[in-house]
Amino acid sequence: MPQWGLNVGDRHQRNFIDRSSAAALLGILETSFGGTWISEPSSSKRAENKLVQLRAAIRAGMRVPRTLVSQDPEAIRRFCRELGNGAVVMKALTFDPRQPLLTIRVEDHHVEEDAAIRLCPTMFQELIPGDRHLRVLCAGDDVHAIAVRSDQLDWRPNLDLEAQPLEIDAATVKRMQTVLAILNLRMGVFDLKLAGDEPVFLEVNPQGQFLFMDGMADIDTASAFAGFLHRAATDDLRRRETR
Repeated sequence: MPQWGLNVGDRHQRNFIDRSSAAALLGILETSFGGTWISEPSSSKRAENKLVQLRAAIRAGMRVPRTLVSQDPEAIRRFCRELGNGAVVMKALTFDPRQPLLTIRVEDHHVEEDAAIRLCPTMFQELIPGDRHLRVLCAGDDVHAIAVRSDQLDWRPNLDLEAQPLEIDAATVKRMQTVLAILNLRMGVFDLKLAGDEPVFLEVNPQGQFLFMDGMADIDTASAFAGFLHRAATDDLRRRETR
């Protein structure tokens, strides 16, 4: 197994060591692991890309917000003008657990400085109005969801909110499962928002957090997910034995 160099102070050397060690570990697992993946590492990595997710959601027939990914100041300002004042949100394309960036509403000062805009691509999306947010765990055929009431665009930092269990309609469940199939994922945690009664796709996390849903809405995703893992491993074992 690869060994991480723990006493290297130079940032660039440390990054090189981390990447090399991670690549070695992933290579060992990808070529030697004989168990059940939830999900394949390469599929999970690909599915983390927000543009890949959006394309999968569109292919599956889900409604998605109007979206622009750009670092072109004029294109971004034009997009904001077309949707109207206060009707656009911005979010980062990647996630850094050391410094998470929340989704925020675009204000004039965010798009004033060309130099700042050109630093890196950013995702701009149509704001879906309302205060009904859905968190949905899809694990195989098991689907568990809660509806969270919040006026905040990004409610996740504050879990002291009103939440209730929710049964997702069959058509939406099928579309979410289609998204997972397109992405080659065996599970995913979806963030949706209700526009009227229509769920709008925001994102799917291949390894998203969901246990907090149990405390918020008095449900039991832990037992359900344990059952899913057992069935997935058992089914895989049976398939290998019959080859």
